[in-house]
Amino acid sequence: MFSKRAHQVELAVKAKVVDFRHRQGRDLTRWERAAQAMRRRVLDALRHQNIEIEAELIKLTPSIR
Repeated sequence: MFSKRAHQVELAVKAKVVDFRHRQGRDLTRWERAAQAMRRRVLDALRHQNIEIEAELIKLTPSIR
């Protein structure tokens, strides 16, 4: 396995696919898999951006004592 995070992501994706199969009674199409992967990448990027923004705000906010 590449990393602990990669393993976590792989397990989460497998769980989502199983849930989809259970709800829809079919496998995801190629397009649906691509859309799912794109959403994951966007959410990861936004999460990373939010962390950077929070760090900047913490640096810019004067400490209250």
